[in-house]
Amino acid sequence: MAKKREYIDFKLYLTSAPEGACQVALLPTPEVGETVLPVTVPAEKAPDATELAYLEGKSITVGNLAKLGRKLADCLLPEGTIRNLFQQAYNEAGDRDTGVRLRLVIADYDLKQWPWEFVYYEPPGQLDPMAGFLALDGRISIVRHEPLPRPHPSTGQALGDLSKVKMLVAAASPNASDLKLQPLNVDTEVDTIMDAVAGFDLEGVQIAAEPLRNVY
Repeated sequence: MAKKREYIDFKLYLTSAPEGACQVALLPTPEVGETVLPVTVPAEKAPDATELAYLEGKSITVGNLAKLGRKLADCLLPEGTIRNLFQQAYNEAGDRDTGVRLRLVIADYDLKQWPWEFVYYEPPGQLDPMAGFLALDGRISIVRHEPLPRPHPSTGQALGDLSKVKMLVAAASPNASDLKLQPLNVDTEVDTIMDAVAGFDLEGVQIAAEPLRNVY
């Protein structure tokens, strides 16, 4: 049975700012605390529309992806109290072999469209440039928290052994000739996903992926 990882909750509330990229506030948690006032991030810190378009078109380079990720980090974890508290939580997680859960409560529709999962943050002393992408850090969990106007449902306890999680990789491709589109390279896409999860092992939890092609 895999060991359950404990997380330090780091709750961030993001909304629009009339004269800035966004406003961000740290919501209260017992482990971290909270900010007294929201921080307005300057407009020049906002992700560039061109970078977002390159990302959407899957034509962005790793260097530009890191550049975009740094802008997302400037908006999500602005310099000052919020970034300092995040660094403290990150250090504590490393010392205690726990993790930090970035829980994003996003009130503005446009901000919800930003690719926050690509946030790039370089902690002091980090030598691996790819480790700057927080989504690749095993101690970080990035969760988009959708506010619900009712009590949250509970999931209850999982039944059985969760050391091997089953994942179905379903792939579909439109009839390119009918739609006058370039055919999709579905086999390559599926193989890429299968290769990516083949060696996944997080504290004893592995992924058993099964491909399903030509889904209709």
